Amino acid sequence: MFRLSWGGAAAAVTGRNVFAAATAPRCKEGFTDRGGLTLRTVACLSALKRFDGLFNLTVLTTTVDHPTQGVQGRLDAVAVDFEDAQAFRNVSTLNELSGGLP
Repeated sequence: MFRLSWGGAAAAVTGRNVFAAATAPRCKEGFTDRGGLTLRTVACLSALKRFDGLFNLTVLTTTVDHPTQGVQGRLDAVAVDFEDAQAFRNVSTLNELSGGLP
């Protein structure tokens, strides 16, 4: 079950009603080191179709230092402008994700 939530990260984002009025999410995945603790993170950004300049942001993160145990976290920020979304995720990642969004 721990692994299953990562396999459908983008599907989980698009499958929720709150995201029905948004573009398909653009996701970026990576690993970061936080004081010796390695984290796997997926950030997905989608533009709201009816509200120019507003986005939905989902950030999933998990520890990867143990094969059978871990801690997962999820943040959903709905209808935020790009500047506010930057407060939740690395600026360069969001810039890459937002390329080509209306």
